[in-house]
Amino acid sequence: HIMVGLHWVQSVIRKWWPELSKAEKRLQDSCSEDRNIDIMKQRLKDLWKEGSQLCLVPGSVGELAKAIKAHLSQMS
Repeated sequence: HIMVGLHWVQSVIRKWWPELSKAEKRLQDSCSEDRNIDIMKQRLKDLWKEGSQLCLVPGSVGELAKAIKAHLSQMS
């Protein structure tokens, strides 16, 4: 179940990376789509606060968690 969840998070990041990697804008100054992206970025960051300890797990789970952490750390 953990691997499925990590693959899902990785898929979301890959699909939305161009939008997720853009600099954040102020929510009240952004269009609806930009607000949705900002909210998605915040939710991914919040989710990762709870899942970051997965980087310490040996094997494929830990490696996938490290890859996700690397992407999330690059988000503005």
